[in-house]
Amino acid sequence: MKNNVLFKGAFPALVSPVDDVGKVKKESVKKMVDFDIEHGVKGFYVCGSTGEGLAMEEIERERMVEYTIEAADGRVPVIAQVGALSFLSAERLAKHAKKAGAAAVSSIPPIYFKYDEDEYVDYYKRLTVASELPVLLYAVVAAGNMPSVDLIKRELEIPGVIGLKWTYMNYYVLQQLKQLNGCNVNVINGFDECLLCGLSMGADAGIGSTYNLMPGIYAKLYEAFQAGDIKEAQRLQFAANKVITILLKHNCVPAIKALLNRRGFDAGNCLYPMKRLSDEETDAMCRELEGIVDLDTQTVL
Repeated sequence: MKNNVLFKGAFPALVSPVDDVGKVKKESVKKMVDFDIEHGVKGFYVCGSTGEGLAMEEIERERMVEYTIEAADGRVPVIAQVGALSFLSAERLAKHAKKAGAAAVSSIPPIYFKYDEDEYVDYYKRLTVASELPVLLYAVVAAGNMPSVDLIKRELEIPGVIGLKWTYMNYYVLQQLKQLNGCNVNVINGFDECLLCGLSMGADAGIGSTYNLMPGIYAKLYEAFQAGDIKEAQRLQFAANKVITILLKHNCVPAIKALLNRRGFDAGNCLYPMKRLSDEETDAMCRELEGIVDLDTQTVL
């Protein structure tokens, strides 16, 4: 049987560094990618929720994928999230991801309109054909009600669908999903604050927003869990969660970009109309974060 568990470890859901007109900054992508790889990440997830993929123009999504793959330079794999309101757009993005050298594509399910399970299954069938790459489902709260285990089982029967990113808090269901296909399912945890929960229930990897700020913390957490050092994994998760609690008060993605900017990564602002933090708000957030984690050395204080 072909091994579907292709991705393990910590994968930042990379922010998309853009200028004021939404154009991706190539040098900023490289700087972030190099820093994250230096601190132990095992890959990148591009143009997902954190990457603002649905808000970006199609050409900029393509550039973001290209720049990330170029910066990674074969050191780690890149997964391209290609879901869009238009299936034709998703199909083009999937084909582009293959051409650009992505290791896999991922996609939210069709959203906004009411679809039945047969339509969801057909969507992923066509996307898999278009990309000719391994496909990861993207089950996320923002896309609507939690999909049933039976629906995901049907989707996993599609040739080329290898697993899913699971961004729901139900870890009982995550464990059930991991048991499908004789456990030959690549299950990836989506909620940063519960990475340890996901790993303990069978997740193979984690993809998250705050991995942009704390790549080394999450890489060490993953390694500690794999080594059976649960106490150390808890220490790292609890420190990360203190940071997350502060970020959530300021709107997570704008807060992450503001902090990356302060640290010289030139991540730009979020795409309109998402909030942009003022200097005063960023100053206040930095004061709150003092004494928790050193973001430069990636160590818990």
